[in-house]
Amino acid sequence: MHGDEAVHAIKFGYLLENDYYEYDPEEYHGPTLNYLTLISTWLQSKFSLEHLDEFDLRIIPAISGFLCLLILCGFMRFLGKTVTLFALALCTLSPAMVFFSRYYIQEMLLVLFTMAAFISFAFYTKHKNYSWAFLSGVCIGLMHATKETCIIAYGAFFITGLSLFFLNKNKLSQIEKTSSTIFACHGLVSIITALLISALFFSSFFSHSTGVIDSFATFETYFLRAQDVSMHQQPWYYYLEILFFTNITGFDLVNGITHLILFLIGLYASLTNRIPKNAYQFIFKAISIYTLLILIIYSLLPYKTPWCMLNFYIGILIIAALGCWVLFQIRSLMLKSLFLCLSIVFLSSIAWQSWQYNFLLSNNPDNPFVYAHPTPDVLTLCNKVEQYAKADPKQNNIAIQIICKDSDYWPMPWYLRTFPNIGYWPKIESYTTPTPIVIFSPEYKSEIINQFYNNRSPGEKDLYVPLVNETLELRPGIGIDGMITMDLKNNYIQLKSLSP
Repeated sequence: MHGDEAVHAIKFGYLLENDYYEYDPEEYHGPTLNYLTLISTWLQSKFSLEHLDEFDLRIIPAISGFLCLLILCGFMRFLGKTVTLFALALCTLSPAMVFFSRYYIQEMLLVLFTMAAFISFAFYTKHKNYSWAFLSGVCIGLMHATKETCIIAYGAFFITGLSLFFLNKNKLSQIEKTSSTIFACHGLVSIITALLISALFFSSFFSHSTGVIDSFATFETYFLRAQDVSMHQQPWYYYLEILFFTNITGFDLVNGITHLILFLIGLYASLTNRIPKNAYQFIFKAISIYTLLILIIYSLLPYKTPWCMLNFYIGILIIAALGCWVLFQIRSLMLKSLFLCLSIVFLSSIAWQSWQYNFLLSNNPDNPFVYAHPTPDVLTLCNKVEQYAKADPKQNNIAIQIICKDSDYWPMPWYLRTFPNIGYWPKIESYTTPTPIVIFSPEYKSEIINQFYNNRSPGEKDLYVPLVNETLELRPGIGIDGMITMDLKNNYIQLKSLSP
């Protein structure tokens, strides 16, 4: 698991076991991921963190990714059947969409609720009734309750609306005229609903009222973090590079450039009204402008992580699908057949690329979606701890210390969640005492030896030996080390010799 996944898993574990959630305006993001995960665990009658596995957690973003496809189906009446089918194919096979639909983080939920808000508003422009205004409010509220970056989407929504108003000389004549009073009432319903839905989650269902205030105060924290060039700083072209100009499996660069060309064709078609006959011009323009705005904003922010690109990538894929439709309008039967064959080859290569990224290279640093991902050494280390714990009389109640610089020990708390007597420390303290197992950053080794040996009287000293006889990495370039007492090692050897 990625370190961020493990952090959210432990945070969820507190909710699961204590039936209480308190929003933290500094970390962790919004509560929807946690509360929706309760559904997964309750359905399986799992009520403690130690009984959970990765499937119990990742099923929520996986379902969210699937629901994004269902929402695309709902767009069919606005986009046209052919464009929708192309969009479904591109999204279903997309390496990035699949990759982050298997990550226990908030991003896929945010994409889902954003798409739901988009289609709810699209239906509202058709029917202009309270039902669609209410549903739009629900989706907007869920966006806020999911992640603080929703404010970027809100800003893009607003600017998109203004742009469409001024770009269309007839001022959106496709939308039936509605009196300003009714429109204001519908807008008020949507806003109130959004605020209530958001407050419901942030107040932990009315058990933590200050969470509502914190949910708005936190924007200052995240605004400063977005400008912090010391954290996750990437160049402005970072997202464009990993989406369109990466070449790892052999198909990436061709697929990426093809995606980009299709997007540009679709963008031109959208803004010049070259769309399917029964399609809704307003929606194509809205998706195009919104996607460009989000792409520009996220590219200009110094703070970048690969999963953030999903917020505009889903729009790129939809507009690229329009590009496919444009090319498919070629009148020549021979050229149309050629394009159809090339489409099959293109989609097959995307499927192959997706398989590579998501199953064969899922934690490989060369994978453009792998970001500060733990190495398999984490599993090696944690498995060793579990093996040695069985040789101690206390078994899983054995005392363990993990001392890592800057608290950089994730995702170990997830993998060692069945050990109740485990402590995590960012540095060695004067009161740090020896335990049968100690895991630490390599730079702390000499200090730990000094603390465990030189500062203790001869009769109290334990002989320590390496936990593993190899160099391990927490993440590429970040080492991790460990020691156990000789007594524990001897018990383990004896236990192993007695095993059949």
